[in-house]
Amino acid sequence: MPIARCAKTLMNGPCGGTNKGKCEISKDVDCAWYLIVERMKQLGTLEKLSEVIPPRNWSTARDGGPRRISVEHIREYEAKEEAKAESSKEYFTAEDAEEIEIHFLTLIYTDYV
Repeated sequence: MPIARCAKTLMNGPCGGTNKGKCEISKDVDCAWYLIVERMKQLGTLEKLSEVIPPRNWSTARDGGPRRISVEHIREYEAKEEAKAESSKEYFTAEDAEEIEIHFLTLIYTDYV
């Protein structure tokens, strides 16, 4: 089975983001899997692509495997966003402001009448 120099390190074929033989990360980068398929067609070995490769053991990878976002990271981010929203919250609703304005105008009017 071929080893791809895929930007996403995919081992079982293209990701679906390829467009006219180019990788979705850049129009200047050839899709490694597109090149593999075209070469296997030329060699008459395309049927080998139907062989299933077991999942990769990421624990032995040089770069530590796929990126992970921890639940704690998400919770911290959401807490910060919620705190921002609370600190910028208006003290009065639009209805409150309208009621205050009507009351204020009533006071001004009664002072002049």
